[in-house]
Amino acid sequence: MRWGLRKKDTFFERKIKLIFKNNFGFVPADLHYYKEALMHRSALDRRPGATLNSNERLEFLGDSLLGAYAASYLFRKYPDGDEGFLTKLRSKIVSRNHLNKLAFDLQINQLVKNAIAQDQEANTIYGNALEAVIGAIYLEKGIGFLNKVLQTIFEKYINVKNIENTETDYKSRLFEHAQRERKPLRFNVISESMVQNRKFYTVEATLDQYASTGEGFSKKKAEQEASRSLLEKITLA
Repeated sequence: MRWGLRKKDTFFERKIKLIFKNNFGFVPADLHYYKEALMHRSALDRRPGATLNSNERLEFLGDSLLGAYAASYLFRKYPDGDEGFLTKLRSKIVSRNHLNKLAFDLQINQLVKNAIAQDQEANTIYGNALEAVIGAIYLEKGIGFLNKVLQTIFEKYINVKNIENTETDYKSRLFEHAQRERKPLRFNVISESMVQNRKFYTVEATLDQYASTGEGFSKKKAEQEASRSLLEKITLA
């Protein structure tokens, strides 16, 4: 069959292969890794005998791999950039908001399995799934192949110049808004869980009558995501 498609493939498996061929430049051979990468915990089959886990472990792996590649890419691209500049730009590239947009550009959003109501859908699940996909590519193909895929993604989908001018410190913007309005801003950790011996946080940000939550492998990431979501609510109110 044409580029890895088989008659026995399910519709979902064929869709994975098609989207990966068109956007990542290759067809996965071992789909188990990718099915897990695309499985949000809300849609996890918890029945006895279920073989897939949620994508949180792969997200952890992909987060580290993407951060390392972004650091190397920026180090080469900006030979005169100091540590502060490079760190800030890397943070923008791997931010939840940017990764979510990138996941849509790469059509990962069409593949993620989740059971979250549309009006409650967390903006981070697609970006998180993209990180999990990066982890899956590494496990199946190795670091050399992954770096070639990431190079293509950075060259084709990531406009670093535009990202330089993008604001991603949502928490600071939210504090500034709260100070202008003279209203108290609060952050509360509402849950903690362990993923691969690493804490995963859910944080709630509240300001006046508004509240939003965010998730991440650090309190800082969770607070930034909660701040981003809360700013959107305030702006649209």
